[in-house]
Amino acid sequence: MSDWPLIVAVFWASYLLDGLHRSRRARPALVRAFPGPAVARQMPLQWPAPLPWAWRFWADDPPFALSPGGICNQPVGTAGRPAEPALFTAVWGWEEIETVVERGGWLLVNGKPFCPAVASYPATELMRLAATLRDQDTARRAALLRRWLALQYRPAHWARRLRLVRRVSRWPVAANTLALAAFAAASPFALPTGMLLRKEVAEGLAGYVPGVLAVGTMAFVVGVVLAVMAARRLRRWLVPGTVKTILVASLFPPQGLRWRRVITDAMQPVPHPLLAALAGGGLAARREAAFATLADLRWPLPLPQRGDTGRIAEATAIRAWHAGEFEGVLRQWLAQAGIDAEELLAQPVPDGASSCAYCPRCRSQFTRIDGSCPRGIALVALKPRTRQGTSNK
Repeated sequence: MSDWPLIVAVFWASYLLDGLHRSRRARPALVRAFPGPAVARQMPLQWPAPLPWAWRFWADDPPFALSPGGICNQPVGTAGRPAEPALFTAVWGWEEIETVVERGGWLLVNGKPFCPAVASYPATELMRLAATLRDQDTARRAALLRRWLALQYRPAHWARRLRLVRRVSRWPVAANTLALAAFAAASPFALPTGMLLRKEVAEGLAGYVPGVLAVGTMAFVVGVVLAVMAARRLRRWLVPGTVKTILVASLFPPQGLRWRRVITDAMQPVPHPLLAALAGGGLAARREAAFATLADLRWPLPLPQRGDTGRIAEATAIRAWHAGEFEGVLRQWLAQAGIDAEELLAQPVPDGASSCAYCPRCRSQFTRIDGSCPRGIALVALKPRTRQGTSNK
């Protein structure tokens, strides 16, 4: 029996499963796999669609909140759902911060665990910010922090960057698509006659197989060259070693048919999830990310009653300042995108006759007005209106 059917099976299995792995933590990502708008997803399981034109831009929520008074490890303005609340409360004044390092996936402030490490907010940047603010008065700190936040949150900048990446990577996509089509067209001829093609059909088309394979191989080689050229053009924004990754992956063709995904995965730093959605997502993705971010600003998760519990008041004040500054900027973004913030936060339609309250953060409905949802958010009463629906919560 020929080994070609096994080779074809291994090739396409490797192609489908390439990149499948589970992350240490879920991260928001903007993904477009098929013709149509991009969608925002929370991805603990990383499995990009096996298509040459698919792309994915990672995003990161801020891991902390800050104010002129200091920094708190409970963030506000996160768009990822489910949110990852801090297990303990930690607060540091700017004048108290002496060292910030990353170790074991955590940011350590003065040698103590503070918050999960995030590539978009490196330890060196936080240490630089602390050194700048340490000797400033409150008014000067506020001005410097507003400038820092403005540099972190730039919708036009991220929109230009995403458009540039997609434009530069379009030629490797064209080459990869041609190679994929050629390999798919040649694969049936490696299978036993009669499995997919009748004998007379296979014999009639057999003469074209060498040419199809030659076209596929040439397109694959051209795709590698174009991908390296694109990565070199974008190298200021890519993780170091991206060109090496492309060259190594090209030695195993199933891994070399998605150069756009390799390039977009390597983008650093990454934006806030809402910025990514506004820059490249469809209307549904933009509205979903906008609501999640607004809801987290208005109704942040309760502070954990562990850690620096004596500084809960400071932590609350820090979050309130950060939320106020962020919401003012966010409303400008939404206005430019044609999204009404108040419409996003409007109460939902009751899903049953007994529904009388809802959680403003997750929109779950309840049959009682007092109390809170399981995440500790106070319930909001549903205003009297025509109630439709058939299910109760």
